[in-house]
Amino acid sequence: MKYLQIEDTVNKLFEKYNLKELPVDVENFARFVNLDIFYRDIHGCNKVVLVKPNYLIISNFEDEIKKRIEIAHVIGHYVIHSKLSHRIMEIHHKIFDEEADHFVRALLIPLISVNLELSREDMINIYKVDRCTLDTRLSDLGCGDFNEKKINML
Repeated sequence: MKYLQIEDTVNKLFEKYNLKELPVDVENFARFVNLDIFYRDIHGCNKVVLVKPNYLIISNFEDEIKKRIEIAHVIGHYVIHSKLSHRIMEIHHKIFDEEADHFVRALLIPLISVNLELSREDMINIYKVDRCTLDTRLSDLGCGDFNEKKINML
């Protein structure tokens, strides 16, 4: 799936979801796309696992931002790859992971909400993402160089 198709998919989901506030509540969004969420300790590791067709198991996370990104990643696989066979997923794992990562950025940092007048730190706090996710998303959107205060469009 091309990145523009992923953006379009996320935007259509947002229209149905009726996103009203940031940051996106990824656990509620998972339920919205018909994923059932279960909280279990998976041998003490930080994991989000998709089991069966639509069961999302969330293990212990100390870092809330990593948890949000992991949940969004699994939602991405579920939404854009759920009709693919397991074998195809194994063969093209890297490509599908890159697509799910793009889905993460589009979901957690919605295009319609990006305000380039904000500082990088303000955006990180609003979206509840890490710096790498924010920087990559802004690069996805064609935004230019950063300085510590503001983001400038090229």
